[in-house]
Amino acid sequence: MNRRWYAWIFGLLGLTTAGEGGPASALPKTENTRPTAPVPTPSPQPGSKAAELPADPYAPIRVATIAAIPRPADFYYQGRVVRGSTSGPVNTEEADRDFFTDPRLDQGDNSGRLFYHQFILENPDDPEIQERRDWFVCWTPLNDQARVQRLYRRDGLLIEEVTTDGKRLQVHHSAYVGSATAVDVYRWEGDLIGKGRFVLEGTPPPNAVPGSRTPFEIERDRGYTLLRDRRFDDAIAAFGKALALEPRDAASLFALGVSYEEKGSDRSSPSLDLAIQAFGKAIAVEPKRAAALRHRADLYLAKRETDLAIADLTALIALEPESWEGYLARAKAHGGKADYARAIADTQSAARLAPTEESPWVAMARYQYQAESFESAIASGRKALSLNDSSTLIRVTMACAYARLGMAEKALQEYADARNNGVTASERRFGIRELQRFMKTGKPSPEVRAAIQKVLGQFIGPDQLEALGDGEEI
Repeated sequence: MNRRWYAWIFGLLGLTTAGEGGPASALPKTENTRPTAPVPTPSPQPGSKAAELPADPYAPIRVATIAAIPRPADFYYQGRVVRGSTSGPVNTEEADRDFFTDPRLDQGDNSGRLFYHQFILENPDDPEIQERRDWFVCWTPLNDQARVQRLYRRDGLLIEEVTTDGKRLQVHHSAYVGSATAVDVYRWEGDLIGKGRFVLEGTPPPNAVPGSRTPFEIERDRGYTLLRDRRFDDAIAAFGKALALEPRDAASLFALGVSYEEKGSDRSSPSLDLAIQAFGKAIAVEPKRAAALRHRADLYLAKRETDLAIADLTALIALEPESWEGYLARAKAHGGKADYARAIADTQSAARLAPTEESPWVAMARYQYQAESFESAIASGRKALSLNDSSTLIRVTMACAYARLGMAEKALQEYADARNNGVTASERRFGIRELQRFMKTGKPSPEVRAAIQKVLGQFIGPDQLEALGDGEEI
């Protein structure tokens, strides 16, 4: 790809090349596949003016930079926001001169090449609402500002890439779930210097053109805006109005629950009971709504209604058997009941599903320690450290395990390593609580008592820390 092509991309983005005062890392993504870490959409440059939306949302728009692409109101329907964006050339190897063939496009800053820009849209408050991708095809006519033209989207599908066969644009769609695919074809209608538009061949996809919102949708979307602004009472009122119109809308019931949950300041707040009720109604309407089960389980745990939390987490695991987080959450619930055998089993399931994640091994070591399986706790701790050797909580847990085994020198070495890696006061207080509790309630041998006293002295330190309270967590 030649330098002028790079310069054209950077000019359209409102960026600079590395040789012109900008960092090389500013080069936009050129992959046409789904990005794993979308580039944040740049803010408009100071003094730049966003283009006005045409009456036809799929007509080309003149823009000075990508940052000036106007964002249609339907971007934000159903509580979605722009999470990020990616950009790149339609043809990454050679100039795409099948549409714009005037030789003057080889002069100056004109290239005649096609470019894409996509916005990634999601509702940050509800993972069950499907992500959306909206794409624009971009080009620069001779001696004129850039053009951007929105491409039609299809419900349930996302655009994977845009290609050309030399005569048409092909917009390739694939299903978010399943194997369905579709290809939309566009032809160029215009002159050889880029004045014109791409025209879809055939009928636009169903629901591609946004229609007028219903009163229910207006109240629902107002609720999402108020929730994001942390105006919880107003959000609750808006979702209430929406549900008066559509009482069985699971997404609005879930959002109402989130609003009550965010409003609740502590576990005794009546708002948490109202949140539980709203999540329950969402689950009744849509039993497979995993996010509602997850939120309700968290609230049950906060209210120490552990059996109800375990029931919800068990239902969640049935819906998402390949998700290790559900097993880890249920392990915490079992651990809260001192049912360490079940807690350990759940952490083992989590570790099988996510063998390179540190968290399951840390939790496993914690519950093995509490079950007094000290050798197993140390072995699990070693595995956790192989994934993250700077972890300090696991080193404190291992130090406690070694102390309970009467192995003072190894316990002190583990704590020295924890201190070198920045052990926190709360982690030290956790260790103090664990060892002091055993000294009061257990029957340590003289060897174990001596080891514990040496390690406790290090945990307490010159600042004379006190143990965590029984209700406190790290």
